Amino acid sequence: MEEEMKETKREHRIDLSAVTPFGKAQANLSGETLEVWTTHSVTSISFNLYEDSHKRHYVSIPGMYRLPFCLDMTVKLDHPALFLLVGSGHITFASPSQDNRKIEDMIKPSGKPNQDHGAYDNSLPFGEYVDISVIYNLSEMQILIGGEERFHSCKQAYMRIKKVSRAEKAKANKNKPSQEQKEEGIAIGLAVPKLSMLSIRSIKVTEYDEQVPVVRGAHVEATNPGRPKTVQYEEGKTLPAAREQVKNHPPAGERAKVMEQIADRPKPTFESILSELPQAFHGEIQKTDQFLLSLRPLKLKRTVEKNGSKFTYVASDFGVSYAVNVSGAQSSHQFGWYIVYNGKPETWHRKADDMEETLAYIAESDPPLAERIFYALNDCVGCYGSGCLAKTLYAFNGEKRVACHGRVMLRMRSSDFRDVRAFFHHLNALMERRMAEGIQMGGKIFVRREEKTL
Repeated sequence: MEEEMKETKREHRIDLSAVTPFGKAQANLSGETLEVWTTHSVTSISFNLYEDSHKRHYVSIPGMYRLPFCLDMTVKLDHPALFLLVGSGHITFASPSQDNRKIEDMIKPSGKPNQDHGAYDNSLPFGEYVDISVIYNLSEMQILIGGEERFHSCKQAYMRIKKVSRAEKAKANKNKPSQEQKEEGIAIGLAVPKLSMLSIRSIKVTEYDEQVPVVRGAHVEATNPGRPKTVQYEEGKTLPAAREQVKNHPPAGERAKVMEQIADRPKPTFESILSELPQAFHGEIQKTDQFLLSLRPLKLKRTVEKNGSKFTYVASDFGVSYAVNVSGAQSSHQFGWYIVYNGKPETWHRKADDMEETLAYIAESDPPLAERIFYALNDCVGCYGSGCLAKTLYAFNGEKRVACHGRVMLRMRSSDFRDVRAFFHHLNALMERRMAEGIQMGGKIFVRREEKTL
């Protein structure tokens, strides 16, 4: 790490070869670019974080940094999402709409949904490099993506502590940090979910003696004319219009009218949802839709979530389903043998679970496909501990995986859609062979509160 000493600031240009992976995270320096990925899931299938699940498999940036500081990085991401780990908190980038903890405080993370997620547009362009800057002042925080302000706040919890230190010790202390802690600084890291690849060109952290300069509003309009125009607020500062809309809820007397307008909206359809997704997804989704609906004996039927957040294909006779989670460019898709939750927990069950048999059947003719599907199972991150009913243990080719709901999670790219069609082609052939041989389904498979470990 090289340091350039200046009168009021200290600039740290990070040596990418010194970035250290932990857990199942992997890092490879190729030329001047650092590639980062992980071989273990860091969130549940609904993008929920459990305690420090996203901090078990990460890369650490060398050094500890004292506030105020500015972190600048040039990165490329190919699939949701990116976690910037700062002290005990985090900031997410390019996360799906299910993410309701986009910003967690570096000193006092709540671990709960917070209002900041609605004020922060964290979208990134996939497949291309983008500049990201995060400013932590003692009384002000700002996030810039591609030179555009995406978030600004003067009300973060860490700001109530005038000088902050390494978050892990501050959290354990639960009081103002000691002088030793103040001198030690804040740890910084990066994490991505399984199936995502992060490419890093550069990282720079600049510590300031007084305050990081913050520019509000003007650069947003000059460089991003297509985004919402800014509006004026306190003392001549500016704020993105999208955030102003979040702040200004309708008066009590107008809420009924707003609810009526929502109720009058057209019911979402497959076609209307598809039209709102990026054009690049349309061809593969339509091809997969036509293929799945044509399969016999599976007889998958398509349903659309009433709020348009998902459309699902269900083969109810065989207990298997496939779904596309709709979240713009951050969308994803998944499949597996679903759990029927009607009634009390002791009655929860699957109609069937043929994952292991299907993988073995696929491996007879296409071993790489079977290996990719098994790898794409969303690993359990411990949301509900050892007694979780949705935790599902699968074995294949001498390996075991404990999967969240037994679901296979996939990216919105042609290769993954082809894998979906190939998997269901083989599953359909396997079920057809079973029926020809007179093999009946085995009945309900009740999920149990038992330890499922590797």
